[in-house]
Amino acid sequence: MAVVGVEKILVDEVTRTRDGLSGRRVYVVRSDDGSEVTSLLALTASGVPEYGDAYDGSTTNLRASSIAAQAADGWDFRLVDVTYTENQIVWQENPLDEPDSISWTWQEVTETYALDRSSPDPLPVVTSAGQPFRELPQREGFRLVANIRRNVASFDFSAALSYQNAINSDTFTVDGVSVGVRQAKLNVVGVSEVKKKNGVSYRELTIQLKFRGDWRDSFADRGTKQLVSGDLVPILAGDPPQPIDDDWPLDGSGAAKASSTDTPAVLTFKPYDEVSFAAWNFQ
Repeated sequence: MAVVGVEKILVDEVTRTRDGLSGRRVYVVRSDDGSEVTSLLALTASGVPEYGDAYDGSTTNLRASSIAAQAADGWDFRLVDVTYTENQIVWQENPLDEPDSISWTWQEVTETYALDRSSPDPLPVVTSAGQPFRELPQREGFRLVANIRRNVASFDFSAALSYQNAINSDTFTVDGVSVGVRQAKLNVVGVSEVKKKNGVSYRELTIQLKFRGDWRDSFADRGTKQLVSGDLVPILAGDPPQPIDDDWPLDGSGAAKASSTDTPAVLTFKPYDEVSFAAWNFQ
């Protein structure tokens, strides 16, 4: 036996009392072959509201708070009486449906002063005599950080490991902010104990995204040796030529530049794995 249809026969009955608004609707549920429509069938029929459903056609905060199947004169149909009340229902939300909680902070960092930022022509980070410093100076900086809290059904240990200290290989958006390739580094920094809310078990996952203009590292190309016909040989300077003790600027291909005061080439390294962040479904 199947239900032919569900029909509203009482529409938009809304009253106001000192306790707020209330509403009522009555539905008729019919069978297709004249057989009995039981209370259970009537209450579960498609088109009959469920507990907590909004009172459609109204802009008020009315929710279905009582749904009852009533006896009818006919065997093959049954009436369903739905009562709506305002501000009296705490809707039982699924914690897994909650959106990410995202906050932004600035993190203070100290970095090696490996490259000069002068514009338009960066200066070599050397002494006024063209020699490299014994120790590169340090600089203070700030790094933008996004802290993301998300509810998950389970914790995937292997997936978390595969993303630790990984940087993004493609563009993505987080909290409405567009992030370019290699600008974000991801770490899973916390996983809570199993929690339970509204009958649903879940864990709270904390993800940290750190941002830089580019997570690749760049260094001035310097050394005391150079490549000559594929062989690594000392760089000679002076009169007579002698092996040098201090680093000399190189051209990026292993060859020494003509003068100790020449600007060295810049070498770029990739210290982190590059992976797609699409699986995280950041918004």
